[in-house]
Amino acid sequence: MFNEESYVLETLSCLAGQSSSDFSVLVSDNASSDKSGEICADYCSQDPRFLYVRHKTNRGASFNFEYCFKSTDSQYFMWLGAHDTISSNYIKRTCSVLDRQGNISISSSRIVAVDETSTELGENQIAYYDFSENRRSRYLQSVRWLSDCTIVNSMFRREHLNTFGFKPVVGADHVLIGRLLWFGNVHYDKACTYYRRMFSIRSSTMMARVTGKVGTQPNYEDMIRFQLEDIGKLKDYGMPANFLIRYVIAKILRARFCGSYLSRPLSMFERILRLRRN
Repeated sequence: MFNEESYVLETLSCLAGQSSSDFSVLVSDNASSDKSGEICADYCSQDPRFLYVRHKTNRGASFNFEYCFKSTDSQYFMWLGAHDTISSNYIKRTCSVLDRQGNISISSSRIVAVDETSTELGENQIAYYDFSENRRSRYLQSVRWLSDCTIVNSMFRREHLNTFGFKPVVGADHVLIGRLLWFGNVHYDKACTYYRRMFSIRSSTMMARVTGKVGTQPNYEDMIRFQLEDIGKLKDYGMPANFLIRYVIAKILRARFCGSYLSRPLSMFERILRLRRN
């Protein structure tokens, strides 16, 4: 969290009002300069399920993602943006899916966009994906398709990120979602809802929010290197991390994010990878 005084009370309240009580909340404050810290400290002091931690400096959203993950030890885990909210049955229903379906890695919901006044704008249709049941194809689809990454704010199995190396790079959520999809599919339970706040104007750049540093420019080559590093780690979990796969995935990502020219259609590269044996 960083400077969310206008919305964080609504976020905290939606968590306190969950139909399930078997959960805990860690509020990680990246040295907010508004009243966010006061609001959270007061709220958390009144509910033993809530813990408020304030950091001395703003180290960016990537640091906060890692801090929250590594400072907790629950079987299931989710990140919730301090300006977003969830329906009162969200935790109960998404955890129930993970309890019942071992093939699911990301337990998501109906995804609705809201504006600065919390007025519903409708379902965020581009946040839904129909991934393959085959994990190799599913991973390739994440490389090829992912644009809206709202599903990073879903419930998932902690064990699937145990060896993940968090990095403050643009597109890190793409890499994280791809890793989760290697272990299982995404499930959307439309009986519960994630409300994602959309802003008409942002006072900070994307990279300033990610890193906590003003003036940092996005570099998608960093994301590509990060993705290839994680592929190497996934080799221990069955990922065929040979040269051809790394080369083709880098080619696809550069074509998508860096404007690189592809000598062959993307569908041909994907077909090569689907058929390739380790």
